[in-house]
Amino acid sequence: TQHNTKTLILSDILQSRCNSDELYSEVATLCKEKGIKRITGIGNIISKYQHYFDLESEFYPDTDTFLNNIKISSFQNQTILLKGARPFQFERISKVLEQKVHETVMEINLTSLIHNLNYFRNLLKPETKVMAIVKAFSYGSGSYEVANALQFHNIDYLAVAYADEGIELRKAGIVTPIMVMNPEVEGFSGIIKYRLEPEIYSFRLLSLLEKTIKDELASDSIVPIHIKIDTGMHRLGFESNDINKLVARVKRNPNLKIASVFSHLAGADDEKHDAFTLSQIDKFDKSSFRITDNFDYPILRHILN
Repeated sequence: TQHNTKTLILSDILQSRCNSDELYSEVATLCKEKGIKRITGIGNIISKYQHYFDLESEFYPDTDTFLNNIKISSFQNQTILLKGARPFQFERISKVLEQKVHETVMEINLTSLIHNLNYFRNLLKPETKVMAIVKAFSYGSGSYEVANALQFHNIDYLAVAYADEGIELRKAGIVTPIMVMNPEVEGFSGIIKYRLEPEIYSFRLLSLLEKTIKDELASDSIVPIHIKIDTGMHRLGFESNDINKLVARVKRNPNLKIASVFSHLAGADDEKHDAFTLSQIDKFDKSSFRITDNFDYPILRHILN
């Protein structure tokens, strides 16, 4: 059972187009609405807005300072949510907390996992593929074990957050196509070497990938990419007026092949946002078909929360 005391350990939120003042004000409001009793903020930005958090709180400039100063015993009998941007290395915090809570064991039933996979497959049309998100090392449940079970049962795609997660899976023998949702410039070499498929959401990222391809890839090799379209979430993605330029860029590069076009629904889990969700789907249809109609090979399309 979960403990009644809910604690949030949160880093600076790095991938947001929102004004910081509005962003952390909204986070503070959500904490209150969701019954969060305690927040630990880590990062220089969130620390500037600590006055918004009207609850038990402490703030640290970085993860090292937190780990050097916090008493882990102060987190006993609490349900803790860790939410950290990649540079803050929250896996270090998770490891320390897990070491202190010896009696806590998370057991993953792979039979149940596959049962759930097949349940959802039975709801889908035969031509609809399934992508399993195994980022953050399958959310702490063991990325290889989960990915290997899914691969054995013919999952169509896996998705990870960062290239190093995909590389680990490749080294362990996973051959299923793997999409990298947050490709970083220094990770493009590994993406190419280990046959990973990057999400591309800006012309800057596309240019950096093209440069790596030019420097390191054999002339007849192909890198599959996944194009993200911004349909209203306003986080990452190409805008509608970028599509013509994007199509032209990809067509000029024989080393690129579009594996899928996709977008991210902002509020599909809340029926009060249904009208906005439907408008996102409409925008996605219009933009994605403008891409797929320009290529003579099949391109997957997907839009989900």
